Parts: sequence; structure tokens; C-alpha cells
Amino acid sequence: MQYTMRLKFKEAIFGKEAEIEIPREESCDTCDGSGAKPGTHPEKCSHCGGKGSINVEQNTPFGRIVNKRTCQYCNGTGKEIKEKCDTCHGSGRVTKTKKNQT
Repeated sequence: MQYTMRLKFKEAIFGKEAEIEIPREESCDTCDGSGAKPGTHPEKCSHCGGKGSINVEQNTPFGRIVNKRTCQYCNGTGKEIKEKCDTCHGSGRVTKTKKNQT
């Protein structure tokens, strides 16, 4: 984590007390971190079948090459959210700030 604060020369030498806000991600309270709208549930991804990855086949003069890639529709989770949570917009995480005295 990095925080930028402008200080005057005397403050840098003798110190300064200040209150700062530290942003952090926490699990969404509305959907309990699932990303789905309350009352609904994430479903198995219809593109990868819940595996989180897709096999991409390519024919070449040397034979067939199969590459395993992360599913772009579920981002590797294997779950698809049809109705997203209004608070976290389907991510399951929200940013909250905490005030600290330095």
C-alpha cells in the first residue's frame, strides 16, 4: 500500500499528526460475497461447464494443438451470475475506507 502526503520542510523534520483514510476491499454484506442479487444464486457457467477453463483446439501442419485457457465469461470461477448484486455489481467485494491517526 502506498500513501502520498505533502509535507512542509519543518513537518518532515519534526513530524506531523494527521488523520488519513485507508481504502480496503471487503466482502459485500448484501450478497455475502457471492456477487448474486439477494434471493438468487450463481449458476454453473454455461460456457465452460463449471470448470473455469476452456480448451482451444488449433490444427497445424504438425498436428492438433490444444491449449487450456481461463474462461472469459466467468473469469475462471466456474460460476455465472445471471442477476448481479446492486451493491457490488457482481464482484462480491466492496471498497470501504478506514480512518487512521498517524
